Amino acid sequence: MMGYSGETEFAKFPAICEGKYVVNSNTVSFFSNECIWTAEFNWSLILNGDWKFTLRDNELILKNEIGDRYVLERN
Repeated sequence: MMGYSGETEFAKFPAICEGKYVVNSNTVSFFSNECIWTAEFNWSLILNGDWKFTLRDNELILKNEIGDRYVLERN
């Protein structure tokens, strides 16, 4: 397992903090988001589970099975 950390332009949308992940072919699986999340937002926005990914220039595009799509930029 590898570690990740990140943040978003808008607080908790999506909710990215830090945790562990595994890559297998074109799927990344996020585990154990290590931040403490409060109850005042939709916890389905927390980055976890299995996501198909595409790399394009300095962007990582993630899509999950229910149609959520995130575009992450590398700084």
